[in-house]
Amino acid sequence: MLFESLDKLKRNSIMTAILLMALGAVIIICPNEHLGMLLLAGGYTLVIFAIVMMLNFLSGKNP
Repeated sequence: MLFESLDKLKRNSIMTAILLMALGAVIIICPNEHLGMLLLAGGYTLVIFAIVMMLNFLSGKNP
């Protein structure tokens, strides 16, 4: 059980790192004219992600 939790934590850490690298590459490549829209979309994504995490916590399906 402990090893399964560690494997899930490791998998989540790797996926987070990949997503952050992809976001960094997009920000580097993206011209300044589109940066505001990218930040707005990122903000909405973070809010939706936080709501989903909160609902998962309240429903008892914690990782």
